[in-house]
Amino acid sequence: MVWDIILFIFLLLIGSLILVLLLPFTLLMRGFLKYSAGKIESTPEFFFGVGQLGLTLSRRNLYFGYGKRRFRLYRFDREMLISLVKTRSEGKNFDHIQLSTIIKIYRSVASGLRLKVVTLTGYYGFKNPMQTGQISGVISAIKHILPEKTELKLTPVFGPRGLPEVHLEGRIIIDFRPVVIGINIIKKLYK
Repeated sequence: MVWDIILFIFLLLIGSLILVLLLPFTLLMRGFLKYSAGKIESTPEFFFGVGQLGLTLSRRNLYFGYGKRRFRLYRFDREMLISLVKTRSEGKNFDHIQLSTIIKIYRSVASGLRLKVVTLTGYYGFKNPMQTGQISGVISAIKHILPEKTELKLTPVFGPRGLPEVHLEGRIIIDFRPVVIGINIIKKLYK
């Protein structure tokens, strides 16, 4: 009787975990970049979750939330992060990892990702109007080779407006299912 209850709870937990891993997860990256008078401002933000429930990582904070409600879980200290990265990477030798294995993993992860939305809006201008025109030509050429889900609304600014100046806002949304990516990695590595 006790073993039946333990087995039922175990199977319920495993089943729930599999259902959660089958859900489509979302990775959202958004933020803005502003360059004016030699100063750069930026606010990158990353969201990882299912629907509106998930974790948000901003410049110095980690939040958990649903919808517009967010609760700060942790505040990052810049010096602590830098020292953590340095101590973790010291003395590591990655020569034993074969390039073919890395390529297989990259392809299997990329095949499980689905790009939903890419938007980039803003304006840009440089002191020399010719440079602004050249950048505009490159952007218009790039627009035609990007996927349909990509939206670029970049406006060139010609004129004395405290140039050079760049203001960009962007958003990228990628959907994926962890189980599909895991199965793809296993298939590629153990063919």
